[in-house]
Amino acid sequence: MGGLAQQSASQRLVEQQGRVLKLWQERMAPPRPDARPVLPMLEALTRALGARRSVQVTDAGHPLGRAQGALDGLKSVDVFQGIVLEVLEEEGALASDERALVLQSFHAFRLALAEAAQRREHALTEAVAKSEERYVVAVRAAGFTIWDWDLTERRIHWSYSVEAMLGHPVDALSSIGMWLEHVHPLDRERVGEGLRSAVEEGRTGWTDAFQFLKRDGSWAGVIGRAWIMHDHAGNAVRVVGGLVDVTEQRSLERKLAEQVQLTRTVAENATSGLFLLDGRGHATYLNPAASAITGYALEHLQGQPLHGRVHSHAALHRPAAVVRDQECTFTRRDGTQFVASCSAMPLAEYDLGGSVLEFRDVTELKRAELQLREAVQARDEFISIASHELRTPLTALQLQIQGMTRGPLAGGVDERVKKRLLGAERSVSRMVQLVNELLDVTRVEAGRLELEVEEVNLSELVRELVDRLQTEIRQAGSAVTVEAPERAMGRWDRRRLDQVIGNLLTNALKYGEGKPVRVRVEVDGEQVRLQVRDQGIGIAPSQHARIFARFERAVSSRHYGGFGVGLWIVHRVVEAMGGAIRLESAVGQGSTFEVTLPVSAPGAPR
Repeated sequence: MGGLAQQSASQRLVEQQGRVLKLWQERMAPPRPDARPVLPMLEALTRALGARRSVQVTDAGHPLGRAQGALDGLKSVDVFQGIVLEVLEEEGALASDERALVLQSFHAFRLALAEAAQRREHALTEAVAKSEERYVVAVRAAGFTIWDWDLTERRIHWSYSVEAMLGHPVDALSSIGMWLEHVHPLDRERVGEGLRSAVEEGRTGWTDAFQFLKRDGSWAGVIGRAWIMHDHAGNAVRVVGGLVDVTEQRSLERKLAEQVQLTRTVAENATSGLFLLDGRGHATYLNPAASAITGYALEHLQGQPLHGRVHSHAALHRPAAVVRDQECTFTRRDGTQFVASCSAMPLAEYDLGGSVLEFRDVTELKRAELQLREAVQARDEFISIASHELRTPLTALQLQIQGMTRGPLAGGVDERVKKRLLGAERSVSRMVQLVNELLDVTRVEAGRLELEVEEVNLSELVRELVDRLQTEIRQAGSAVTVEAPERAMGRWDRRRLDQVIGNLLTNALKYGEGKPVRVRVEVDGEQVRLQVRDQGIGIAPSQHARIFARFERAVSSRHYGGFGVGLWIVHRVVEAMGGAIRLESAVGQGSTFEVTLPVSAPGAPR
């Protein structure tokens, strides 16, 4: 350390950094590098001299990160080392240990630089490999392969994707002869002649579509394209081309053609009329049914909108209009008119819009519907009149029988006669009930089911009805229990509610097979529930919806009487009072009918 007794090498290097950097720039070949990136190396060297410890490889990595661009290879490090030693020794020779520290530090810089270069080369290699891999994957995914025909060597080079696309190894189709052997016999002569003439006539390109034999023996539909390169004299020297696999595309095209043909066949044989309209509303197609119904052919309608000529309904003419089963008036070519049921649907795939218009002549159907409505109205009027006419003598007969069984004359009537009179009374009551049901049917159908709302205690009404049906209960042999609170108040139609409970209870007795029947009433806030449960024959789940329809029943009418309208009327009455009815039942497990009612029927004053 004698040469540096008064000043350490680290201090001198700090003072001489500017000179080192200036000499670095002067001695490097043009273009002159920026000296600032190597400054961290000088700072690392200064710290190493001050600590009497050479720079390690791991320590050198950081300063080299910025100096990487300025230090172009190991030769640049040698130049930089020489400059540093020169500047340090301008004022005297370095001690052996200090010189060794400088050389060791630059050795560490060289190692770090070599490792960095190795990492960079590895990263570049990986990037190139990934790029090539992406290229191969893209080529395979796109379904094409590339071939390069060197006309000088008369050899064809294929890209590796040929194996993925066609199954052939890259060297299996190395000559134009082998190439053409794999072209389908029906296409081979055309393809070969096309390539030959393109090369010999000086053209720059060639394209064709043909079948190419794959290694597995199947045929791939391909499109071939090639670019022909020429030398300065105009001679063809190289042909670079590609094959694109269009097998799936051709398959889709065939399927599309088949679908188009199927659609046309359906349209041509449809009984409904079909018009295809463009964005202006002009007809571009009409099927035979449309022509037969309207008397028009396509040539009669071209150049003019359908609206105003065949129909006058603006809704069918609006762009992108969606119309379903709208009643329209159409005009035939001879000027006569007919009623049609029309539907319109936009066709989004038309560049200028467009739609399809479907229509059916429903003139006869409308006439039949009118006749049917008139027949139903006449039937309902007949039922209403007949029911009223039947009620008058039945009511009189019922009063006469009741006078003989309950009035002053009852004491003088023989018991055997009285028993028969009571049976007759029950039959008359049943006839009155059936007549009333027929009247209810006509009222409901005509929308004349009016409610007379009043305050009703449902629990009390249930008990009254059970008392009134004691004769039927004894005949059925079923024990009826009532579970109800003292009061279950609401505003309902008392007579109609009596009808609902009566129908449900008589059904439970009829189909209950003599087993117990339970009637339950519950109050739940603003709702009241009525539940009637029997343990009889039950109803299959598939029949649940049907039994609420008019004139329907879950069992044969040969074994159980009635018109099959009781539950239908119950359903309509419950709905009219704002409620709902629900059924739980299975064959052999009895039935539970549950009616839920709001405490105040719709329209009832609170």
